[in-house]
Amino acid sequence: SRQKGTVDVSLEGAKPYLSISAGHYAKMRRLYARHGGAAGATDDRGFHEALYCCLARYEALKGAGYQCAVPGSAFDVLRPKLGHTIECFASPLNCHYDRFCSAFGPLEECFGSLGSFF
Repeated sequence: SRQKGTVDVSLEGAKPYLSISAGHYAKMRRLYARHGGAAGATDDRGFHEALYCCLARYEALKGAGYQCAVPGSAFDVLRPKLGHTIECFASPLNCHYDRFCSAFGPLEECFGSLGSFF
């Protein structure tokens, strides 16, 4: 990676590449292992292709910074009161729970998306 604490993601090692924090990379890996199908835990190529496509979609939208996300501490307070729940408007990059609704369900289902809330 070009910067400490980041991971560069590309398709088959070729440019262009997209950078993601090491923490987000680990989170996406965990979500993919849990929801990516039978081979989710061991399919490195499938994971990197899905991750690259997801990152490229958000990069194309220039989505950094315009989401009004609830902080994780709020979810921690609500979960005992509401029980098991999902997020209605999230992405695999900002979700707090493993199951969530997102704008790009078909692309993000391997990371736990249930599709559109609508």
